[in-house]
Amino acid sequence: MQDFFSYIRELFEAFFKDLGLFFKETFGIPWSSVPGNFRNYSDILNAYVNGFGFWGWFFFVFFNLLWLALLGGLVYLAYFVIKRFIAYNNGRLDRQKLVKQVQELNDQLYT
Repeated sequence: MQDFFSYIRELFEAFFKDLGLFFKETFGIPWSSVPGNFRNYSDILNAYVNGFGFWGWFFFVFFNLLWLALLGGLVYLAYFVIKRFIAYNNGRLDRQKLVKQVQELNDQLYT
């Protein structure tokens, strides 16, 4: 069980270190180090996998499901925000056209 928690700690350290490097190198060939990162994650898993035991494997599967749910939720949230932003801007342009038409009609009615 202790091996599982050591694995999680080391995985988090490696992941957030790589995430920080990714943001540091944004727009400067950010995808060049991705294959090496996956090899690094595999090496960390292989170092601890033999000592997991039943509860270690249980938490490993549970943690990975939670991790995938979190990433999926973030992707869905980004999709939802972009969709709402586009819909809001389209509606705003339509409202501006309607206001302009009403003003023109008011001017025509006045004359």
